[in-house]
Amino acid sequence: MSLPSVAVVIPFFRSEPLWYEQVAIQQAIAILGQYPHLVVAPASLSLSHLQHWYAHHPAGFSCIRVADHYFESTASYNRLMLDAGFYHHLSDYRYHLIYQTDAYIFRDELAHWCQQGFDYVGAPWLDWIHAAYQAKNQNRWNQLLWRLGKRRFDAVGNGGFSLRHTQHLQQVLQRLQPQAAAYRHNEDFFLPLKRPGWANPYTYLAYSRHCHLPLMNGPNWPGK
Repeated sequence: MSLPSVAVVIPFFRSEPLWYEQVAIQQAIAILGQYPHLVVAPASLSLSHLQHWYAHHPAGFSCIRVADHYFESTASYNRLMLDAGFYHHLSDYRYHLIYQTDAYIFRDELAHWCQQGFDYVGAPWLDWIHAAYQAKNQNRWNQLLWRLGKRRFDAVGNGGFSLRHTQHLQQVLQRLQPQAAAYRHNEDFFLPLKRPGWANPYTYLAYSRHCHLPLMNGPNWPGK
């Protein structure tokens, strides 16, 4: 069976990776080694660790270099991921799998999910996690509405390990460019939160068997 048009996209920003980041990347190589791997990294970052880990990977990896400031914090990374221009780097692939280095893959189901025709496949967000997020990050009015049950977060989209349709995502971000540029929260909240009001044609699927449950604080970004 021929492979689907999909690339594994790994954001990588640390010159001295943490132990679990090494585990995550080596697991991606072991399980998803038959697909192209694209590493997104700051322009000045040494990739010697990756070159060592990929030494026995038949195709190695390609690198997408971006300005250093995009990896200074979670906020700057989110701006990169909401920039429609970034996805020109991925235009050779119908789909791309975002594989952050706090993820862990158990088996290869990429071909299956690429065949389903969804624009976004991501883990569901659990209410208790987002209740904690809201309590920490929203203003007092929103916190009160959340606790009274007037504002619920009934959507999916966890971006740390997610399959995305490249062209459709780029088109939506181009159409919503002013809103995306002004958005100040996690990039994977953007489409699920804004979709109802903007009625964009994005298709979502909650994959309840997805095993990726990121830490409450997310990746340990520099400057966070």
